[in-house]
Amino acid sequence: MSRSTSLPGDDPVETTSRLREVMRVQLEAQQAAYGPFTGEDAIFQPARLGGGAPTVEEAAAADHHDMTRTRDKFTG
Repeated sequence: MSRSTSLPGDDPVETTSRLREVMRVQLEAQQAAYGPFTGEDAIFQPARLGGGAPTVEEAAAADHHDMTRTRDKFTG
């Protein structure tokens, strides 16, 4: 089935899977169209594309650290 819409009665898991695949293909096409980034622009690109942005896991760990710390650089 190659339609891009869902209809009442469609399996939501299958519809979500199709949507995810369409979005993945579009994202990869857009990333390829922009070409390589260098310098300061590279920090916003994922590591798999040669950039310095944290992975989802790294970002979650940093967020958790920030939310649970008892001292910070402002209050000592």
